[in-house]
Amino acid sequence: MSHKPLPERQRRIVNLLKEKNCGFNELYCNLSTYTSRQTLKKDLNNLLKMGLISVKKGRRGQKDAYTCRETLIKFEERIRHLEMEWAKVFRQLRGLTQILEAGELEHEKVGGLVPYLLFKAVTIGSSAHRAFTLEANLRLLNLNAEKFHDFMNKVITFGEKHPEILGGFEKTSGEILETARQVYEKIENKFELLHETDLCEKIGREPLPKLPDIKEYLKKQKEEKDHA
Repeated sequence: MSHKPLPERQRRIVNLLKEKNCGFNELYCNLSTYTSRQTLKKDLNNLLKMGLISVKKGRRGQKDAYTCRETLIKFEERIRHLEMEWAKVFRQLRGLTQILEAGELEHEKVGGLVPYLLFKAVTIGSSAHRAFTLEANLRLLNLNAEKFHDFMNKVITFGEKHPEILGGFEKTSGEILETARQVYEKIENKFELLHETDLCEKIGREPLPKLPDIKEYLKKQKEEKDHA
């Protein structure tokens, strides 16, 4: 299933509103080939919730008019930025595949570069944009989730086709995890502070889980590999 931030029907609506403000009937006259009145009303409500359009209440005897908001421009810019960043990591992964198959770089070195691409993919859309409503940010989150799913499928396929890269992949992954230790420890300390204040007991929740120890994780991974 494709998660487009703005489906085709809603893109048609905003494209019309970019040209001029329109009332409901005018919008329907222009879009009746693609939608029904009920669906148009639903799409307009969704766009209003996303904060991309607004409705100007007509004075006595005049009809309400829908208009684009400045947020729409920022939203479309954000979509273009995300699409560009995702295209870049997909292109870089294809480049690694071509380099490996051409024998221009050793398997271990290629494998060592893949975790960095994964880290980059995780951070592309990791934060919400405060200029957008919750609904608009959820649309962008769905886009990022779909792109990340596709990217992981390609990484897994790449690894299955070239299992020789696993050594370099595990080595770099271990280095990244070790570098992240300080961040993990800070988060764990925050969890401990919540335990000390008995917050969990006060709000009737189960104790907060502890984060996995990095060294224990790496040790377990090595043991599993040795037993395989």
